[in-house]
Amino acid sequence: MRVQLNLAPFACDYGDLWESVDLVVANRAELDIHFGTPDPRVAALRLFARGVRAVVATAGPGGAWWLEPERAFHVPAPRVAAVDTTAAGDVLAGVLAAELHRGAGPSDALRLAVHAASLAVTRPGAVPSIPSAAEIERLRRELAGGEP
Repeated sequence: MRVQLNLAPFACDYGDLWESVDLVVANRAELDIHFGTPDPRVAALRLFARGVRAVVATAGPGGAWWLEPERAFHVPAPRVAAVDTTAAGDVLAGVLAAELHRGAGPSDALRLAVHAASLAVTRPGAVPSIPSAAEIERLRRELAGGEP
């Protein structure tokens, strides 16, 4: 089983929990609160030292970074007309977890998650902005080069 921790925007002591975490998802403000830096690379090194295996650092319209000790990559976000960013991070974290659970590799999983979050911000509200399973499937096909 994979353990994914989505950091909250307030400081707390996770203690020995870090060693059980496979993947941390956080935005740059949360990284700054928890690790004293908004730089994903520096924060990731601090997390790796605590036993975390991978970090996803989100940056809104700047996309997201996947960082592991042996590799790192960036997924740019598509340009959209943002209406409400309330659920963007939750959509990204949820789609990422679901895709990794399905067996997708990190690159494909993060790419779909970034695109799903980008779709969410084009709609008002939190829950109403969350893409449906059919919309996620359509995005998956489009990103794979298939028909919408």
